[in-house]
Amino acid sequence: MKLMLPLFILILTGCATTYNPATGKEETLMYSRAKEIAVGQAIAKKVEKEYKVDKKDTPYVAWIGRKVAFASDRIALPYSFKVLDRKDLNAFSLPGGPVYINKALFKKLDKNELAAVLGHEIAHINARDGIKKLQAYKLYTLLTIALLAGKNTQAAAEFTAQALNILSLGYSQEDELRADRLGALYAYRAGFDPWASITVLKMLQVEKRKQGLSSSWFSTHPPTSERITALEKYLKILSPRKKAPVSERP
Repeated sequence: MKLMLPLFILILTGCATTYNPATGKEETLMYSRAKEIAVGQAIAKKVEKEYKVDKKDTPYVAWIGRKVAFASDRIALPYSFKVLDRKDLNAFSLPGGPVYINKALFKKLDKNELAAVLGHEIAHINARDGIKKLQAYKLYTLLTIALLAGKNTQAAAEFTAQALNILSLGYSQEDELRADRLGALYAYRAGFDPWASITVLKMLQVEKRKQGLSSSWFSTHPPTSERITALEKYLKILSPRKKAPVSERP
């Protein structure tokens, strides 16, 4: 307890108000960039301990991901992009830079669709959605304290597992709709077709109906039809065209 109290005070005294271009809001942050990255890296180790990284497809995903990340609002973060050898259609990101896409979803996407999916996850990082979610559950402070006290402590391991579970629950409707818009914008800035984000959503909508999936990237988000409608309105302003492109999947 003697160690925890000064660390807790140190964290709280690091508050700062700053403008976040991803959300368009002034935000009071109880964490530094370094702490955000440390938390994300700790959770990433947990992910990669539980799931195998597909080393064959990861370099290609990383190439696309870096291009999109460089077109985002937070280009200085240590982004990483990896493929997990999993069969569910899922992609997710962690605070500070790590982005993962499951092999089953990756195999269904062409390069423009992949850029849209990675852009969506980069958008969550840019908006700091993950850290905010952990902060709401009081887990960010606890995990940060545990990491500062000792990276290999039992407490750190327990809080890391809890953090991963919470992040897997998905985000609010506002967070997801914003991530759709920003993901398309970042892909567009990087030279990819932003309308591919619509083809991704429509493909996932079909897969959900066909397979009755209950645990995937799209099941934890707002209704797919609502996302498509909102995103189409945005894309008609960003990059006008009459309809989404034909997929370039091989």
